[in-house]
Amino acid sequence: RGDDDDLLPLRIVAAARSRNPQKAVSLAEKADWLIGRTYDLDASADAVWALLAAHKFDHANAIVERWREQTRRGDPAVGPGLLRLDAKAASYQEHFELAATLLDRAIDLARAGNRQVAASYAEAERVMALVRIGSLDLARRITATWPQEAADGFLAANRRLALAELSLFTDARAEAFHHAVHARTYFERVDHASLRAEAAFLQLLASSNETCRNAREGLRDAVRCCPVSRHTDRLAIIDMLCAGGFGGIEDVVLVQRTERETIELPLFRAWLPMPAALQAGLFWNRLRGTLFIQGHGPHDLGRQPVVRKLLEAVLSAPDLRVSIVELLHVVWPDVPKSPRDEKRLSAAMQRFHRWLKSRVPGTSSVLIKKDGFVSVTPEYEVCVLGLRP
Repeated sequence: RGDDDDLLPLRIVAAARSRNPQKAVSLAEKADWLIGRTYDLDASADAVWALLAAHKFDHANAIVERWREQTRRGDPAVGPGLLRLDAKAASYQEHFELAATLLDRAIDLARAGNRQVAASYAEAERVMALVRIGSLDLARRITATWPQEAADGFLAANRRLALAELSLFTDARAEAFHHAVHARTYFERVDHASLRAEAAFLQLLASSNETCRNAREGLRDAVRCCPVSRHTDRLAIIDMLCAGGFGGIEDVVLVQRTERETIELPLFRAWLPMPAALQAGLFWNRLRGTLFIQGHGPHDLGRQPVVRKLLEAVLSAPDLRVSIVELLHVVWPDVPKSPRDEKRLSAAMQRFHRWLKSRVPGTSSVLIKKDGFVSVTPEYEVCVLGLRP
């Protein structure tokens, strides 16, 4: 109780970091903090973080862009925090190269202003970005300078998250599991629900078949405390895989297919794709139902069931080419055949192209219809990631 202006930062941070991230957004919007009155950067940043976790990327990006225009990025007092927030937005949208660049600048600016704590947090986040773009040697050199003793505290827990990802990418699953458990335990103790869910997810990805069940229930408990899209979507996929008969995370193998090669990958690549996949002309993540076009994305096709079936059918074909007859059967299996079938198909393709152009202006047609077949436009280099048959 007390003056709203004095308590608002605490109320926003408490909502964002505990069990009601959407309330953090509502409080910040009500005070116009997400328009320009950024009286408290930490609280405002937490509200944007909540938007990102809810997959409201356009809203979050618009806010970050406004702040970018209004703030002197070279100011050591606020610049590192804004750069870290910008990097968080990039990372949540799987633009890992951009995130690494922004965090590099944040560290330099923080150190120039003698803000060592800010530099340390940015460094932990940079390690994760470096791991995701494949710069494992540089990530190892940075983590080698960190204290080796079992430190406690918020910074130490963030470093544990980074070490868990580094260990996961270097196939040191036991180490990854160990770091993730420590991080999850700490974030649970301080009631930071979102980071608890992040740590629980890493723990599950690093689990063995023997520890998978308990790790999965730990993730479920964490998601109950922070039921936003980033975490609920992950849990739904994990539950789907377990219902499909997989004994544990170790049993799940992904296949990434391009025109040049087909490779097998561990499950974590569904959420942390290889840089080459993200840079392909068209990258379709079958497990998550997300699409990248010429590096732009992720575009979620979850609310476009017909378009998703259409795209899935074409991209699943070995030569990226399906007959119209087969396509009609796959996309509309219960609809009786009629002379209007091809018109229905053409309308769905046009709807897909309009939808895509509204998100990536200037994009040419992805699918073409010719000689009784529907195929991918030849100009697109296609990469498809999905479960191994």
